[in-house]
Amino acid sequence: MRRWWAIGAKVSVLRGALALFALLALATPLAAAEPVDRDVAAALADIERFEQEFAGVAEVPAPTVNRTRRLLGLTRERLDGSA
Repeated sequence: MRRWWAIGAKVSVLRGALALFALLALATPLAAAEPVDRDVAAALADIERFEQEFAGVAEVPAPTVNRTRRLLGLTRERLDGSA
């Protein structure tokens, strides 16, 4: 039997990571070059897609959480590379 608090903790970590990525994406200067704008727009689209994937879901399987965290890491690397 799964412990409800363990799954809730994973989801709250994911939400925290999503908030951090959104903050990083919005903190880029408005006068950024066009390629950077595309990278930020793509990262925001990724984050929005991940948020929709978990919207209203009480229990998320651990492999799904791990996959999403890995993909968010790639999104973070893409944002870091465009700065």
